[in-house]
Amino acid sequence: MSTIKPYQINIPDSKIERLKQKLALTDFPADNNQSWERGALVDDVKRLAKTWQTTFDWRAVEASLNKLPHFITSIGIEGFGALDVHFIHKKSDRTDAIPLLFLHGWPGSFVEVTRVLESLVDSNGGPSFHVVAPSLIDFGFSSASKPGFQVEHHAKLYDRLMNELGYEKYVIQAGDVGSIIARDMAASFGNSRCMALHTNTPLPSEPKEDTHPDLYKQLQKTPLTEGELKALVRAGEVSKTGMGYYSIQSTKPTTIGFSLRDSPVGLLAWIYEKLLQWSDAYEWTDEEILTWVSIYWFSTAGPDAPSNLYYAFEQSNPVAFAAAGAFIDVPLGISRFMNDLVLLPKLWNQTLGPVVFQEEHERGGHFAAWEQPGAIVGDLRLMFGDSDIERKAARTISNLEHLVDRDEALIRDWDETRAPRRLLSDGTYDETPRLSKAYLKTDPRYAEVREQPAIGRAFSRTFIGKVQQAAGFPVRKDFMIHHSIPQDCELGQACNHWSILDEAHWHNHPESLCLQVVAVRSDFVALGQSGFGLVHMFDDREPQQDRISTMPSYIFKFIKPDFSILERVGYTVVCWRLVDASPDAEIKWMDQYGRCM
Repeated sequence: MSTIKPYQINIPDSKIERLKQKLALTDFPADNNQSWERGALVDDVKRLAKTWQTTFDWRAVEASLNKLPHFITSIGIEGFGALDVHFIHKKSDRTDAIPLLFLHGWPGSFVEVTRVLESLVDSNGGPSFHVVAPSLIDFGFSSASKPGFQVEHHAKLYDRLMNELGYEKYVIQAGDVGSIIARDMAASFGNSRCMALHTNTPLPSEPKEDTHPDLYKQLQKTPLTEGELKALVRAGEVSKTGMGYYSIQSTKPTTIGFSLRDSPVGLLAWIYEKLLQWSDAYEWTDEEILTWVSIYWFSTAGPDAPSNLYYAFEQSNPVAFAAAGAFIDVPLGISRFMNDLVLLPKLWNQTLGPVVFQEEHERGGHFAAWEQPGAIVGDLRLMFGDSDIERKAARTISNLEHLVDRDEALIRDWDETRAPRRLLSDGTYDETPRLSKAYLKTDPRYAEVREQPAIGRAFSRTFIGKVQQAAGFPVRKDFMIHHSIPQDCELGQACNHWSILDEAHWHNHPESLCLQVVAVRSDFVALGQSGFGLVHMFDDREPQQDRISTMPSYIFKFIKPDFSILERVGYTVVCWRLVDASPDAEIKWMDQYGRCM
């Protein structure tokens, strides 16, 4: 007999008052640390703690969360009795909707699903999903685990949850520790109940000559991309300085548990550091941070309990991460966010299973569904869409490096020794190329001209009109963004000096580096219309010779435009061009990845 019943979050007043008392009694570190190298910034934590104590309104957050369809049920696991599982469950009105299990990670929670829930459930033209997003055992408002509760028991429990909800077959989207559990579910229930897995946290094994001979040979012939090399460097840095949390939570969870359970500011600093350091320049609001942390503080099992999962990882045989890296014969989709913590070379992912979908996103970090919800929704729709064109378009984008035209006549190496230089006051030259309009005017190589394939011309004439007609609402908006040059920035280095110009001031910045941008609403992109491929200037319906297959323009690599400022106001870049870089240069439009159209 089903035990599923509606659930509402209702934290007792006494717990809220006790939290405020503890916050008022906090003793802060004496070193006043202001460097991320040493950990959480003291001033930031002090400010957040004060806000948490005085103005943060948990009841308002609680009321907002309670608008979601919460449920709780009791599920038995052999040897551990019955455990209560809290979950969000929202069904689509579509009869052909796909049951999707959404597994969160740490330091996230069920709240991560809130930014993708409506778009997944209610698709206009693409696949829709029945979404089930549980609080993992030991997280949120689910039960505490018992000693010996391993990854395999988590997997059994969430499979039984889907069965109790009437879903005989389902697919999974998972990230972080949720992906470790999802891999176990795929291994245990793959192709009978778990029909496919999509993850934004792939953790493949390195292909070796003795374990993956064919893939190993392919790797020897395939140089790593610039993005993959940067990701490997970042992964190395993370392994040296960013894994302290894992070491203690996976080996001595009780020791750290005293601090996490007793000190709200200790918990705040522990989580806040990860939110800031693991995301991709995402602008966290104080309310977002305190909501995430409060869900841990008010959780059923307590804020120390999630460490039990990390301990279970290391107690498994084989160790959970090794098991998750094994080949599992279940269709696998992967979203690669290029600024995630650990991102291994793309070809390595073939060691995980049959990769049927793979997409790369230039922006986005570890908390993909929260930072880039449109990207996650779009990828899931493409992976599970009915349209073969959509799937082909996605594969074309994700496999771009295999289609690149490497003709030296089209792709000219940039010689840094001939880059524009600045004369300094002492009569010497600044040897570091800088980002400024004046420099770009001095070198015609920054205005790279290429032939425009037919699909690019078709885009400019017809695409926007067609997608607007299909969507039924205005989807296009033109922007001008500029680099304000508070100081000259180094060429090729990302910076945060980009801003959106008000339309009335487009012509009032003669010294600024300005880009003209055509964008479409992100909620339209998330719909997964068949025209989605054209947003990226690809379409398998075009002849091979008419597809765009060029490398990103060097001007794109040099100026590193920050398109996230448009993403934060709900728009996705379609194409852009530099404004007035050189009086006699013809500046071509480029797509959001810097490929000339």
